[in-house]
Amino acid sequence: MARNGPAQPWSGTARRLLRAILLAVAAWGWQAGASTYEARPIPLVLPLESKSQLAVQPEGLELLRSIAGPVSPVVVIGPYRSGKSFTLNQLLGVPCDKGFGVGHTRSTETKGIWLWGTPLPRGGGAGAGAGAAKAEAGEGGAGSGKAGEQAGGEEGKGAGMMLYVDTEGFESTGKANTYDDRIFALSALLSSLLIYNLPETIRESDVAKLSFAVELAQGFYDRQQEGAGAAEGSSGSVEPGSMLWLIQRDFLQGQNASDLVRSVLRPVPNPEHDPGLDALNQVRASLSALARNSTGFSLRQPHLDRTKLCELADDQLDPGYVKQRDELKALVRSLAAPKVLNGRQLDGAALAGLVTKMVDALNEQEIPTGASLLASFNRDLLARCAANYTAALAAVQLPADESDLAAAELTARVNALEMLKTLQIGRLRGVDTKADLAKELERAYQVRRTENLAASNAMCSELENKCEAELDAMQGMRLPSLRKFEASHRHCEKAFLDKCTGPAKQANVERLDKAWARASKAFGKDYNDRLFTGLLVASLAAAVLFRFVIRIQLLEIGAWAAFLFLELYPKLHSTGSMYDSKGWALTVKIWEWAMVLLLGFNGAGVVWVVVAVVLLGMRFCYSRRRRRGGGTGGGGGGSGSGGWSSGSGAVGGGGDGGFGGMLWAGGTRRKQLSTRDLDV
Repeated sequence: MARNGPAQPWSGTARRLLRAILLAVAAWGWQAGASTYEARPIPLVLPLESKSQLAVQPEGLELLRSIAGPVSPVVVIGPYRSGKSFTLNQLLGVPCDKGFGVGHTRSTETKGIWLWGTPLPRGGGAGAGAGAAKAEAGEGGAGSGKAGEQAGGEEGKGAGMMLYVDTEGFESTGKANTYDDRIFALSALLSSLLIYNLPETIRESDVAKLSFAVELAQGFYDRQQEGAGAAEGSSGSVEPGSMLWLIQRDFLQGQNASDLVRSVLRPVPNPEHDPGLDALNQVRASLSALARNSTGFSLRQPHLDRTKLCELADDQLDPGYVKQRDELKALVRSLAAPKVLNGRQLDGAALAGLVTKMVDALNEQEIPTGASLLASFNRDLLARCAANYTAALAAVQLPADESDLAAAELTARVNALEMLKTLQIGRLRGVDTKADLAKELERAYQVRRTENLAASNAMCSELENKCEAELDAMQGMRLPSLRKFEASHRHCEKAFLDKCTGPAKQANVERLDKAWARASKAFGKDYNDRLFTGLLVASLAAAVLFRFVIRIQLLEIGAWAAFLFLELYPKLHSTGSMYDSKGWALTVKIWEWAMVLLLGFNGAGVVWVVVAVVLLGMRFCYSRRRRRGGGTGGGGGGSGSGGWSSGSGAVGGGGDGGFGGMLWAGGTRRKQLSTRDLDV
C-alpha cells in the first residue's frame, strides 16, 4: 500500500545521473557546433588610433552570437607583464604559439579584449573544483570554500558554455589612462568570473583600481539603462559575479591567499575619523558585494627563466606549479557561473548586445583620469582661493576710499596666491592655474570696484542733495544775512567732505562747488537788493517813528538824511553797480555786525530789551528836563519891562531856559506863547 506524504528528495545517484545526462547533452551540442569554432584568439574590442577609445569588432560579436545557451565569460585582468596570457594558455592547455600572445617587452602583447575562439562546456569539474579549492586552501594557496561549494552544489548550474577572455594589461606605455579605465570597466561588466592576476601581493592601488572600474561599469550601465528605458519590473542593475584574486607567489608569510584577500578587503579601523582612512574604507565599501564572492588563490612561479616559459613542456615546469595549475582549472570551472543581468541568464547574443551598448556609452562619456582629477583638484583649489579673496574684499565697508580698497585688495591677492602656491599640485599646470587665478581675482576686483563706485555715488549724491536743499532754503531768509548763508554752506560742506568717500567724491565735490557758485551769485544779488530796500524802508519808518511816536528830533533828522542819501546813492553810480563800491561794502559790514549783535546769538532778546529800556529811559529823562527848562524860561520872560521888551525879554529869557526844549519839538514854544497871551 502506497504511503502518502511529501515527495522524497532525489538520491545522490539520481542527481549524478541527471548531471551526467545534462553534461552529455551539453557535450553533444558543443561538438555539434565545434565545427564552426576556431581554436584561436578572436578580437572583441580593439583600441582606436587615439588609443583612448574602443571599437567593437564584428568577428568577436559573431562568436558571441553563435553561443546559443547561457554563457560564462572568464575574464583575466591585471597589469602588463604579469603573466595573464600565459596563465590563460595554461588553463586552455594550448601552447603559446597557438594561444593568446605572450610578450616580454615593456609594450603589452595583447591589445584590447580578445576571446578564445572555442567556448568550453561548463560542469564536469564542479565537485572536483570545490574539493580542489578546499585541498588547496589547506595547503595555504587558496580558500574558496563558499563560492566553490555554492557553484558545485546547485542543480542545473553545469549547463552552458564557458568562454575565456584575455585583456590588455594596464599601466603600459604609449596609451591614455582613460583607455585602461575603459578596458577595466568593460571587463568587470562582461565577466561572470573576474580573475585579477597580480604579481606577488595585493597592493592598495590594485584595490582602488578595481573599485574604480566596478563603480564605473555600474554607473555607465545605469546611465545607459536610464537612456534606453529599463524593462518594467527589472531592477536594471548588474548582479556581481565571482572574483578570483590570482596571486603569483609561492609564499605568503604564513597566510593563505583567501586570508590575504579577506584582510585586504576588511575595513580599516578609523577611530579618529582620518579623511585618508575614510577614503580607503569607501573603496572597500564599493567592493562589498564583490568581496562576498571573492576567492584567493596563490600560484607559484612555473620556472626561474620567465623568458623561456613558452618553450618548456609540463615535465620541465616546477611540479608544484603544475599541481596548483590543475587545481586552478578546477576552481575556475566551479566558479564560472552563467552571466546574470536583471535576474536572467544571458546567452551569447544578449552578451554581444551588452558589449556593444557599453562600448558606445564608454566612448561617449569622459572618464576621470589622474590628470583630470588633478585638474579638478586645482580647479577646486582655484575656486577656494578666489572665494577667500572675494570674502576679504567683502569685509571692506563700502563706500571706501580707493586707496583703502586697493590696500585690502593687495593683501587679499597676496594671500590667495600664497594659498595657491602652497596647496596646488602639478608644476607644469601651476603656471596656467596661477594665470587663471589672476584673471579670476581681477574680475572679482573689478566687480568690487563697481560696487564701491555705486555705493560712493549713492552716498555722495544724497549729501550733495542735502546741501543744495539747505542752500535753497537759505535763499528765503526773512532777514538776509551773508554771514549765516556762508556759515550754513561751510557747515554743509564740512559734513559732505567728512562723510562722502570713495571714487565718486571728486565728481560730487565739483558739482557741489558749481552749485555753491550759482547759489552764492543768486543770493548775493537778492541779498543786496533786499538790504537796500530794507534800509530805505527802515529809514523812512524811523523818520515817522521819531516824528510821531518817540519824538526825538535829532534821530528824526538822521532818519530823513539816511532816506535822502539812499534815494540819491544809486544815481551816483551810473557807470557801474553801487554794490561794488567801498561804501556799500562798509554798509554790508555794519549790517552784518548789527545782525550779529541783535540776532546772532542766544541772548539777542536781552539786547533788544536793553535797547528798549535805554530808549525809554532817555525819553523819560528828556521829558523831565524839558518840563523844568520850560518853567524857568517863562518866569524870566515875565520879569522884563513891559511891552515888546517884555516879549523880547521873554524871548531872550525863554531862550536861555528853553534851549534844550528846542531839540525836542515845537511844543515848548507853543506852550510859552499861550502863557504870554494869557498875561496880555
